[in-house]
Amino acid sequence: MKQFGQLFLLMTLLLTQTACGVLLGNIKPVDERSDSYGVADLTKQSPDWTRMRRSSGPAADANGTGLSDVAFQSKKTGAVISLNSACRATTQTKEEPLKELMNQLLLGINDVSFRADQDIEVQGIPALDTTIQGKMNSENVMLRSVVLRKNRCVYDLMYIARPETFAEYQETFSQFVASLRLKE
Repeated sequence: MKQFGQLFLLMTLLLTQTACGVLLGNIKPVDERSDSYGVADLTKQSPDWTRMRRSSGPAADANGTGLSDVAFQSKKTGAVISLNSACRATTQTKEEPLKELMNQLLLGINDVSFRADQDIEVQGIPALDTTIQGKMNSENVMLRSVVLRKNRCVYDLMYIARPETFAEYQETFSQFVASLRLKE
């Protein structure tokens, strides 16, 4: 149970430092979150998933932008699947390559032993799908993330788990990504 608690803390840390929060360091990176998307509710697909609630604790800032838009956690393994969005005024949008956005998202992962990047499309929009294995706060983790940009918003969809249980929800994450519907 101690390992499950450590994994939960690592997931929370990662969810508070998603690409949208890391993109520009101390500069306010998020003017707002997108509300122009739809995505699958994993709790309706399997009783193994529970929705993680956004908190108003120290991880969240005054705008509530400190945690992911939507996050689900496996009751069985502690794995987390999430979606985060960050939108900036068009004049402030920096057209960074997706690989740069991904690298900023992965800043908290060190001792990387595996990384695979793949260009994909999500709803006809270019995206970068990256799987990485490494350490976060000395804990072994595997993470798969998909980053894409539409109009003035950046979206990152993330799956993080322990390496020994990572394969169990790979297909669930793929279905979660495929369920994303951007409306704007």
